[in-house]
Amino acid sequence: MIKALCFNCGAEKSAAIKLCECCHAMPISREDRIISVCLSGECLRQENLEIASRYIHQKDRLPGFRDKVRQKAETIVDRMPDELQVPNSFVSASFFEERFVVED
Repeated sequence: MIKALCFNCGAEKSAAIKLCECCHAMPISREDRIISVCLSGECLRQENLEIASRYIHQKDRLPGFRDKVRQKAETIVDRMPDELQVPNSFVSASFFEERFVVED
């Protein structure tokens, strides 16, 4: 079951606003977020996600979206925080500063 597609390459993702494991694209801008949500189960039925996936791979471009789909995506995106929160790594920066400093 497809949950979302990458706005850049069309690869399947587990969520719309997530780094693509295939092309490493991240929907950061408002427009990229809107397209990403359009390409998710939030706005499209499963069969339409499958069609969109094939379209992107065959045509190497994004499909057009109906106004209703885009408006729904815009509403969802406008409720999101402006700044994407990047989770902290389990390894802090101080670990690298202390452990990997080469002294002469």
